[in-house]
Amino acid sequence: MSHRKKARINSDPRDRRTVSRRPHRRFPFLGSMWWLPVVTTVAAKVAPAAAQRLVAEGYRVLDVRETNEFDAGHIDGAISIPLAEVDARLAEIPSTSKWLVVCRTGVRSGQAADNLAGKGYSAATLTGGLTAWMQAGMALVASDGSPGHVA
Repeated sequence: MSHRKKARINSDPRDRRTVSRRPHRRFPFLGSMWWLPVVTTVAAKVAPAAAQRLVAEGYRVLDVRETNEFDAGHIDGAISIPLAEVDARLAEIPSTSKWLVVCRTGVRSGQAADNLAGKGYSAATLTGGLTAWMQAGMALVASDGSPGHVA
């Protein structure tokens, strides 16, 4: 049993979580910085039906798949910026708009949406990506105007 002094995480007496004040084993120089908060911003994850409502309410759609995937099928009105180019092309993504970020399965869009949310954007990601969108019976359109598919 350890008899080290422990500090409360917050001032709420009902909260029993504590943090040890001992130095970090591998990084002893961090010993006095145990109290620094780690803040991460995570974008909301929405199901296809909820995503369709968000688009109807005015959310803009950002597709972070590669250009050839976008050309094969995308949500009507979406803009295409591949994930690798999102940071370089932030000027094309107005921070005043609300964004639904999509990709094929939701992995790339989750990364992009979290990145945008961390920069102060209002962003949500489509759970299951465009694969789930199509399985829910919602349409995609190809760049040539014909019915699209997930590539």
